[in-house]
Amino acid sequence: MVTATWTAGIALLVIGGWFARGAVAEARGLDRVVALSNVFFAMPLAVFGAEHLAGDKGILSLVPAYMPWRLFWFYFVGVALVAAALSIAARVLVRWSGLLVGVLMSLAGLQKSALEWKRRRRFCPSCGHQLRGRRCACC
Repeated sequence: MVTATWTAGIALLVIGGWFARGAVAEARGLDRVVALSNVFFAMPLAVFGAEHLAGDKGILSLVPAYMPWRLFWFYFVGVALVAAALSIAARVLVRWSGLLVGVLMSLAGLQKSALEWKRRRRFCPSCGHQLRGRRCACC
């Protein structure tokens, strides 16, 4: 799994650098870093997508048990993240990619919040233990 994430990050850096070479050549000083901003934004998406595609069981356990086709959704999100990362790094349909990744992340967050609200339980974002008061007992 570690190899997949490193490979995805380095590959996206190379691909994004290739597509941004004109903008980097025209820029001067710190503007060269700004010319690579799409690449730096897309790298974590590619790494997280590669983590999904590598079949990490820890991430698979985060898919709720009530969802049908859990394995499909696990790999679908991985492919979606990698596709969005490539689109953003290559500056092709960036608005659609950003919008759809935002929708994906929002749905994941809303699903988790709705599930916790339904159960009337709150969980610590650091360790995952159930909160009994305002603070986590173990953190």
